[in-house]
Amino acid sequence: VAGKVEECIRRARDIVNVFHHLYCVIRKLPAHPIDYVGDTYYVWRDRLCTTEAILLRELGFHVQPASPVGLLISYMKILEIADQKDDQFPELPQMALNFLNDALKTQSYILFQPRVLAVSSIALALEKLGLTHRLLPPPESLKHPWFTLFDVNETELAACMKLIMP
Repeated sequence: VAGKVEECIRRARDIVNVFHHLYCVIRKLPAHPIDYVGDTYYVWRDRLCTTEAILLRELGFHVQPASPVGLLISYMKILEIADQKDDQFPELPQMALNFLNDALKTQSYILFQPRVLAVSSIALALEKLGLTHRLLPPPESLKHPWFTLFDVNETELAACMKLIMP
C-alpha cells in the first residue's frame, strides 16, 4: 500500500523478494533467491495482494493523509503573524515549520488531527521566541483563546505541545 502512495512505486515481485529474504534470515534458513516459476512465489504474491486489498478496504481507499503544513500557513495568515509584507519576525514561520517536522518523530501525527498539529507548532514557536503576548491579544481581552478559532481545545493543545517538545 505504501508503494502506491510514494513517488517510487514498488512492484509486487520486489516486495515478495525482500520479504522472502527476511523470512529466511529471521528463521535462520539459508537465504536463496525465490524461484519465480514455482508455487511459493505465487502463493506469497497472492497473500500480498489479498492483504493489500483488505487494508485498502478497511482504510476506505483513503491513502493520502492530510498534511498540517497547508493549515499551518493558512492559520498564520489568519492570525496575521506570517505576512509577507511585514517581515518583523522572519524566523517565526520557519520555527513553526520546524516544530511540525519535529512532530514527525513522535506519535503526534497519529494521535492528533492536522489542525491540532498546526496550532501546536504555532504555539510552540510563539512560546520559544517569546512572542505570544506581542503578536496575539492577551487572553483576558478575548472571550475565547485564539486557538479555539481553529476548533482546538486547551487539553488537546497542551497534550500535543508536550508530545512534540517534552
